[in-house]
Amino acid sequence: MMLVEHAHGTDGTGVVYFPIHPRHGQCLVSLVGLSAAVKLSKAYGGQTIILPKCRAIYRARRNAEVMRMAEAGMSNRNIAQAVCLTERQVRNVLAK
Repeated sequence: MMLVEHAHGTDGTGVVYFPIHPRHGQCLVSLVGLSAAVKLSKAYGGQTIILPKCRAIYRARRNAEVMRMAEAGMSNRNIAQAVCLTERQVRNVLAK
């Protein structure tokens, strides 16, 4: 998910380059650590890959956060502002 978040960022394209020989200081290494970068590079080294947005995963995380905030006693208005939803969307999440 760190790669997805980085790749899509603010108006990102979803593109990630996997170096053939990952080293400290490279973006991939800073995101996932050297050990994971080495494993990824063994499989994808030298390739540029477009990653999916994983909207369903983000939605599930956001909804769990909405539920946690509601259980903590926050108002729907404050929850909506915190997670960038409308109050109606917050109510819909809480109704599930």
